[in-house]
Amino acid sequence: MSDLFVGATTFLAQQDTEPLIRWIWISDHVDEIVSRGLQHVYLTIVTVVIGFLIWLVYRPLSFTWRITRREPQSMVDALRERQPFILAHWHGDLFALAGQVRRYRLVTIASRSKDGRIMGTLLRLLGARVSEGSSSRGGAAALKGLIRLVREGHNCSFAVDGPRGPIYKLKPGVLETSRVLHCPIY
Repeated sequence: MSDLFVGATTFLAQQDTEPLIRWIWISDHVDEIVSRGLQHVYLTIVTVVIGFLIWLVYRPLSFTWRITRREPQSMVDALRERQPFILAHWHGDLFALAGQVRRYRLVTIASRSKDGRIMGTLLRLLGARVSEGSSSRGGAAALKGLIRLVREGHNCSFAVDGPRGPIYKLKPGVLETSRVLHCPIY
């Protein structure tokens, strides 16, 4: 063996090869990494477009609805005085409530799933603020965002039966959020 080869192998053996191994792995998987990144961008665009298309149908249709509100006097006072409160509802009621987001200055949590992003797009187009996350992914960050937005003057819309069900069974999240924010639940 040549002295150059022995010297090179000795030099490499003394070096930290972790970055080199990482670089080799990345270069072998570039196509997959780019594909996943493009797939994420594609899914984001698709969910926004679908949300926009739903808004195009929902908004004109909502003008044909007759809505009767039964608001307690304390809620009317809170709206007038811009005091925060939580609107509690079942998961299935969100679509009907979506038309009222401007009146109530609503902020809500939407899941990071495809259907959650579609609903988040629709709610944003209707005037709501949306904090993204769910009980399974990004929940703590979503709750922090929700609390920040409520403290900035918005009211919270909360699906009290949670995304995983069982349907029509109250989960403790709305009660804990009310306790942290010191605001009533309607």
